[in-house]
Amino acid sequence: MGHLLTMTFGTLSLPLQLEKLSGRKECQLMPLRGYSEGKRAELIKKLSESAPVWPSSKFIAAQFSGGTVGALVYGLLNELLKSQLSR
Repeated sequence: MGHLLTMTFGTLSLPLQLEKLSGRKECQLMPLRGYSEGKRAELIKKLSESAPVWPSSKFIAAQFSGGTVGALVYGLLNELLKSQLSR
């Protein structure tokens, strides 16, 4: 039962994380609205290099290879396989 609750919570939190990422992008662009197009493009490039909105692929790989997300993905796949094989 505990695994089911963990998987449900993890699955439901995914849309919230996506919303958080889009909000972070909006917060980065908001202060740049007063600049000209050329200057804004330059500042966006510098900002994306120093404070990226999306996590790097290495960070995502580390999250899925172990810890909570890795266990969540393993649990989801395990339950899926059990349900498919028990038919």
